[in-house]
Amino acid sequence: MSSKKISVETWQKVKDLLPKEDCANKSLIDLVSEISQEFIKEKLNYVYHLRLNYGDKIIDKGKFFNDNYEILENDFGKTFNDFKNDVLYSDDPLGIVLSNHIEVYTENKSTSDKGKTYLTYTLPLNYLHPGDLFGVFGTLDKLSGIPASKMNRDWYARAGTVSFGLAFPFHNDLEQTKLTSRDKYVHLSGNNTKVEKTPGDNKVEFIIEHLRNWGTDIIYIPKHYLSNISKSYKGKILEILYKIGWEQSAPLRYSLFEDTTVYNLILNSNLKINHDRHSLWLFYNFIFKAYRGEAILLKPLVDKKHVICKALDQFLKSNEKYFKLSSSFLPLPFTYSCLNKKNDWGIVSFNHLPIIFNYSNISLNAVLNDFNTINKLIKQNLGSPDCDRYFLPEISGFGNTGGQDDIKVSKTDEIKKRLSEAFGISKEEINLSSREFSNLLLINN
Repeated sequence: MSSKKISVETWQKVKDLLPKEDCANKSLIDLVSEISQEFIKEKLNYVYHLRLNYGDKIIDKGKFFNDNYEILENDFGKTFNDFKNDVLYSDDPLGIVLSNHIEVYTENKSTSDKGKTYLTYTLPLNYLHPGDLFGVFGTLDKLSGIPASKMNRDWYARAGTVSFGLAFPFHNDLEQTKLTSRDKYVHLSGNNTKVEKTPGDNKVEFIIEHLRNWGTDIIYIPKHYLSNISKSYKGKILEILYKIGWEQSAPLRYSLFEDTTVYNLILNSNLKINHDRHSLWLFYNFIFKAYRGEAILLKPLVDKKHVICKALDQFLKSNEKYFKLSSSFLPLPFTYSCLNKKNDWGIVSFNHLPIIFNYSNISLNAVLNDFNTINKLIKQNLGSPDCDRYFLPEISGFGNTGGQDDIKVSKTDEIKKRLSEAFGISKEEINLSSREFSNLLLINN
C-alpha cells in the first residue's frame, strides 16, 4: 500500500485555501493567524496539511487513524516522529477542514431474530465543511486534564459522503442482460469480476472508481499553538474552543432531557402492541422529530453538482448499452437530511433506519398499527393542547405488508409518483423491489 503524504506548510499558505467569505469559525482562524505571526522567528509557524482522497478515513472508532502516513521533505525539517509528538496529544486532535467536506458517522447493523447481522449501513452524525473544526472534544479534554475515555467509541470520520443509499437493483445475469463478455459489467463497485449482490454494498469504492480526482484538504494544528503561547492568547483560544465545543455538544445535551410523556404512556399501558415498549417509543420519537425537521431521513438527491450525482452520471455513461435495455432501471441516489420547508418530504426505509439502535420490525402493517395505538393513548390520556402536540402525523406505508392487520399498506404508486417528479423520470423507470427500499414510510412536512 502506498503511503499518504503529509506536507508541512506555513499557516498563511494553507489559510489561503479557505473560503474568502462566509468562512466558519472566523474568530479562531484570525486568532491562529495572529499566533502564527508570533512563531515566525522561531520557525514554529507551521501546520500539517493532508490532501485526502474520497473515502480516506481520519478517525476510526473515535481515534486518529494512522494509515501509513509519510512526511514530505519540508523547510521546517519535520519528521513523522515530530508529527506524532506535535499532533497525537489526543486520540482526536484539533484540525480544520480547508476544502470540500468530512463526514462524521456511525455504523449500524440490522440483525435477524437469531442475532445474525444481515445488513450494515452508515448514519451521518455531522458534516464538516471548510472552516469547520474537528477534534474539539479531544482537544478540550487534553487542555482540561481529562483522561481519554477507554470505552468503545463507535464513530468514524472520512473524506466525502459515506452515508447514502442507492435504490433499485441491477441485473447480475449476463445472459439476461444480453451483454457480451467484452462489455463492461454493470454494478456499482466498478470491478467487472465481482457480482454486486446488493445495490450500494460497495458504494465508497464506487465513488472512488468514478471520481479519482476528488479530494478534501485538512490541516492538523500542532499543540504549541495551544500551549506555547502567552496567557492572553491562551485565554482567547480556550474561550473560543469552549464556545465551539458547547455548540457542538448541544444535540448530546438535549438528548439527556427528552420529554418522556409519551414514553410513560406506552410503558404503563395495557394495550396490545407488536414491539417491545422501549424500542417502540424510540421509533415513535424518531418519527415525531423527523416530522418536525429535527431528525434525519432519506431524501432524493437531486443536486447535480453533488459528488454522488457526478459519479452516477459517469457510471451511466460507462454503461450506456446496459441502460438502453428495456429490463433495466435507473439507479437513484438518496442522502440523509432533515425536512426543512413546507411540503418537504422524505422516506424511512425499514432496512435503512437512521436510528442508532437495532429496530427489529415485524411487519409494516404492525408498525402502522402500533403508531395508531400510540395516537389513541395520547387522545385518551392527554387533554388539549398536549393531545395535538404529541400526535403523530398521518404516515403512509408503502411496500410489502408482512401481514393482514387492520391498517392496510398502500401500493407504491404514490411513492413512485413523488420519485418521478423529484428525479424528472417516468414511473416506469423506477423499481422498488430492492431490499433496502421494499418497506417504506412516507413522512410529510
